[in-house]
Amino acid sequence: MKCFFINLDQAEERRQALEQNFARFASPDWTLERFCAVDTKTVQARKITGHLRPTEIACGISHLDLMRAKREEAAPFLILEDDALFGPHSCTALGEAVARLEQQDTWDILFPDLCIVQIGLMAELLALRRQLMREGQFRLLDPSRWAFSSATSYILHPRAIPKILSAQPKDWTLPYDLLLRQLVQQGRLRARCIFPFALSLEETSNASTITPGDETRTGFIWYLFRRMIWRDGNFEEHLADVENVSQELSAETWAHARLWAAMADPSFLPK
Repeated sequence: MKCFFINLDQAEERRQALEQNFARFASPDWTLERFCAVDTKTVQARKITGHLRPTEIACGISHLDLMRAKREEAAPFLILEDDALFGPHSCTALGEAVARLEQQDTWDILFPDLCIVQIGLMAELLALRRQLMREGQFRLLDPSRWAFSSATSYILHPRAIPKILSAQPKDWTLPYDLLLRQLVQQGRLRARCIFPFALSLEETSNASTITPGDETRTGFIWYLFRRMIWRDGNFEEHLADVENVSQELSAETWAHARLWAAMADPSFLPK
């Protein structure tokens, strides 16, 4: 499979990290190619307007420019941001998922990883992950009813390119990942999500080049869940971070948290 990653010229460390991670885990028939990201100066030069931060607009334009450059691709390909993370099972799972979709489904976009923000859905996915890990299986889920975000990685069928490009706004009022979600929820893009997630994010992702500092804690909490729930995730690696974000919680919050924890435990038997 062809993989294309979006990367700013000055983000040399991110480029190296992704290339090294890909070289370690990619299948022999997978390739990785860098695509130069649009910066905020280019946004200004093109006179692109919107209510978003210039960095957010630049991110969206980078994705769309990449699609324009690859619109002649004949087979599905993987688009990555430069903080994506591969693991030992990533390529095998995604290859099998695409093969299954091509045989059984009409699809436009496959998400290898998503940011989940609904507590109830988080609990459902945790239980499902336990089951699928025991079975050594994965499922292709429909995320159209989820309040998801993230465009860190997605496999695009070539027929989806004109659908996304035609939705490019004149004025940017939605971040690119939420624009994708809107197209999915409106039925304009037919989406599937592989679960357990086949890709995740590098540890540097909590220090995003797009998201400002006052939103970092919320994003970091969501990031921790993504890192613990993916196929090659290990919750024990993140216990110290979980401890840090849970400090100074109120007694009431802890009471509810312990109830939710009891219901999330495998010993809990719902009626």
